[in-house]
Amino acid sequence: MINWRRVLSVMRKEWWHITRDKMSFFLLIVSPMLILITFGYAFSIDITNVGIGIYDQDLSPLSRRYINQLHSTDALRLEAFPENMQDVDRLLMRGDVKAVVIIPRGFARDLQSGDTAAVQVIVDGTNPNTAGHAIQH
Repeated sequence: MINWRRVLSVMRKEWWHITRDKMSFFLLIVSPMLILITFGYAFSIDITNVGIGIYDQDLSPLSRRYINQLHSTDALRLEAFPENMQDVDRLLMRGDVKAVVIIPRGFARDLQSGDTAAVQVIVDGTNPNTAGHAIQH
């Protein structure tokens, strides 16, 4: 059976030794906290301002409304409006944008008829964190 008085007295003695020696206190208490804070800032997964392009093939009021909704988020930044698939490829290959949203013809018609309106998102996968973030938004 554990004698809790003895355990507590050993804990008090060790705590007294740690707080008495400033170097031990620093190594055991302060140092791990500094490392946690440093790594917390270094490996932040909060991604904002991801540059995207939008290729609107539908050119309808509903597609423009969808584009405005994408534009209103802080996570995405509209960088380009390609006019064809060659422009889409060029933007992604040069790294001008991290993703391109393609709104197909019939987008508004599908929404108005109650069908599912699909959009295509082509993502530059060289940075998986940014790519995943662009897809989620």
